[in-house]
Amino acid sequence: MLIICEKLFRKHDTKHCILSFFALILLCRKALGDISHTIEMPIDTYLYRLCLLLVIVVSVSPLKTVSQCLPVARYPLNGNANDYSGNGNHGQLNGEYSVPKTAQDRFGNYNSAYSFGGMNDKNWIEIPNSATLQLNHTLSVALWFKQCSFSGMNGFGNIVPNGYFILFSKAGDGYAADPGFWCWTHTTGNKELELAFNNKNSYGNTTPNFMEAATFNCFDSCEWMHVAVVVNYDQWLMYLNGELVKQSTIDTADFSFANQQNLFIGRMYGSSTIWYPFFGVIDDVSIYNCALTQQEISSLHANYSDPLSYNNEITIDTILINPPSCTSMNDGSIEVIAPNTNSAWLYSNDGGVSFQSSAVFSQLAPGNYPIVVQSTCTSFDTTISLNLPVYNNVSSITLCNGMNYQLPGGNTVHVQGIYIDSLLSSRGCDSIITTNLSFTQDTTIYIDTTICNGSSYILPSGNIVHQEGIYTDTLISSAGCDSIIINHLKYFETIKATIINNPVSCYGRMDGSLQISASDGFPPYQYSLGTSINPIGIFTDLRAGNYYYQITDSKNCLIDGQVLVTEPQKVNVTIQPNKINSDYYTTKQLNAICNYNDAEYVWQPEIHLSCYTCSNPELRIMESMLYTVTAKVLIDQHYCFGETELPVIMEPLIYLPNTFSPNNDGVNDYFQLPEMNYRFNNFSVTIFNRWGEKIFTSSSSAFKWDGSFLGKKENGNYIYLLKYSFNQTEYIKSGSIQITD
Repeated sequence: MLIICEKLFRKHDTKHCILSFFALILLCRKALGDISHTIEMPIDTYLYRLCLLLVIVVSVSPLKTVSQCLPVARYPLNGNANDYSGNGNHGQLNGEYSVPKTAQDRFGNYNSAYSFGGMNDKNWIEIPNSATLQLNHTLSVALWFKQCSFSGMNGFGNIVPNGYFILFSKAGDGYAADPGFWCWTHTTGNKELELAFNNKNSYGNTTPNFMEAATFNCFDSCEWMHVAVVVNYDQWLMYLNGELVKQSTIDTADFSFANQQNLFIGRMYGSSTIWYPFFGVIDDVSIYNCALTQQEISSLHANYSDPLSYNNEITIDTILINPPSCTSMNDGSIEVIAPNTNSAWLYSNDGGVSFQSSAVFSQLAPGNYPIVVQSTCTSFDTTISLNLPVYNNVSSITLCNGMNYQLPGGNTVHVQGIYIDSLLSSRGCDSIITTNLSFTQDTTIYIDTTICNGSSYILPSGNIVHQEGIYTDTLISSAGCDSIIINHLKYFETIKATIINNPVSCYGRMDGSLQISASDGFPPYQYSLGTSINPIGIFTDLRAGNYYYQITDSKNCLIDGQVLVTEPQKVNVTIQPNKINSDYYTTKQLNAICNYNDAEYVWQPEIHLSCYTCSNPELRIMESMLYTVTAKVLIDQHYCFGETELPVIMEPLIYLPNTFSPNNDGVNDYFQLPEMNYRFNNFSVTIFNRWGEKIFTSSSSAFKWDGSFLGKKENGNYIYLLKYSFNQTEYIKSGSIQITD
């Protein structure tokens, strides 16, 4: 019943969804009463909360899906192997000795994942093949797994220290197992995790359709990993922990043999031997018949980071360098700082010849040091240079003509130029002093300055002026020399603007225009409207709205302002009624209403209408149809249009009585359908008593029920459920019927 309600809700048929849900509540009331002690509340209170939950779900559930790639099977593995995608691909727990056991997920929640026993306790989850698990050229599978032992099966069926484990498969490698596709894990002795996703469509030594693998360094025992494999025609991609680690070009994907097999989690299938049983925990398995994007895979991973991943990973934050001093020459130091430092890490400053446990190297002389940081499975290396410091000092000196200057080295000069002195500092390091020496004299400078009208100007003295005129500043340089600056300040002629405004012809169109022209100022001009710039001032294809414009001339003077582009009122048209659900051969009067009085109307399609160019045609309902009415209005020599739609749904309207009296008086003795001219497909009727027992069924639309069950008739209320198909559409109708004397 819940599946029926879900399908109705996906079709936006919330009314029948609610009826189906309440029928479910009536059927389950007795059963819920038996478990009311478990849920610790009165059963009517529990049912009331269920109803309230249904109302909330129907009220807030979106009618459009967010993702473009939806799973055909989804297994949260929260205490069962049920499919939560809505496709009914439910799994079965199987095993040689025992079935998989519930386990904690990566967040520590109990009964939220499944643990598999590996070679010592072979068990798995099997999902029967179905139409929704038939894959064409695209496939995506995403899951979480935790592998706590690296001992597994080899290709001869024996247990070895670094064996192979199957995460999921549809059959297998075409040797001991039927051909199909499979995903396996394998670990090496230096903590490398190898993940492969392969496909084969034949038996024996024939080349696989594709066989690709990716490697993850520094994998730790019992570390949670997220893996996603994507096959999109000729592209093979693998993601580990939300990141793309490998992408390959393959032959176009062909899953024809795999489509004949059941789906397995935790093993390969195809022979009497249970091949490569998984040992560890698996959670949140999702299967898609489309290619997941990087964004969708990142969303599934959700930036989860397992604490164990820090045991071997090396991330260097900072390397602190303290160079040797000029006096000691061997007191330099290097310190490696890592945000995830592990006590087992080793450090070397000679390229790995010797190692120490400390991250600090001290008493170092000048030179190059190859730094190596090593964990149990990886390393980080770089080269650090220690050099004696050299102190550089650059100074610029300006003197008046005729003056002398003594350099830091003791020499006296009186000619401008660049002088370099090398001195030994008190710390024993070189000091290089560069002196830029120049001479100047008293000068008088005349400046003609023209600025845009309305602008301000900063004089050499720092004063700000706003008017035309002659301004004189006397400045004294750092050398004591006077500079007299005479500035003649003038304004450019102000730009004038003329705007021709052409409004939008019809509401929502982009055919408005503005023509902006300038005069005065200094041509040529540059015109801008919003982000559009051109030298002619014509702006077309405009929407209605307020626009900011600006005009700039060749002197970079400008004027600006705002201009409004208008548009007429939108042509709105409505239909009364706005939706029709009706039986065959009924007649409805339609009425189109427009907010413009002189509108012309056209109805499409024209069939079954008394008139298709009038505002109020009469409709003869002969079939389901979607009608569109278009209103045409002439506004300022432009035709503008508005339209709306009228869905007409023709369906068989079945009316059933809500009471009957099986007393053999010839009046209303049976519960049955009235005589109808419809031919139903897949018809069925089921009647339940107040305890949810099924007491009557029939697959004929000509059914008759006399109220008896097991040879007895009992007055009271009963629930009925009708299912039938008409014109390739499925219908469900439910309700109650009362038997009276």
